Amino acid sequence: LMPRREPPLLDADAAAAAARAHAPGEVITAIQLPSRQRPAWTVMLRAEDSDPEFRVRSIITLDPWTGAVLEDRSPRSRSTAEEALALQRWLHGGAPLGMPGRLLVFLSGLTMPLLFVTGLSAWLLRRRNLRRLSLSARDAATAFPRRPA
Repeated sequence: LMPRREPPLLDADAAAAAARAHAPGEVITAIQLPSRQRPAWTVMLRAEDSDPEFRVRSIITLDPWTGAVLEDRSPRSRSTAEEALALQRWLHGGAPLGMPGRLLVFLSGLTMPLLFVTGLSAWLLRRRNLRRLSLSARDAATAFPRRPA
């Protein structure tokens, strides 16, 4: 898509109507205006009956002058691998399981600092015990010197 000098012919309502016509039964969740970096309308939609928490959405890119669909990134056009990648962010945050899932993700995030603290304390205890052992061995050697045979 090459940028043109004249302003886009479509307004937001026309872009929304074009997106709805391309994806019937979906609800518009966001519309991004054409910009210098991306000179096209970007409309984000989700299925009407879907849980908004999962955020599996369609992203339709429209030509700003004609309203033609330039790109359709929806569950209909994505592969299974792309769908799994689209869910990663919400799976990572624990959203599919609601508040218990988020709590589980939060608690699992505390395991790394906990492993650091327990590892450091185990290392310090081992170091202290080895030092005590070497001191007691040295004391035993000086208290009971070996006799030459």
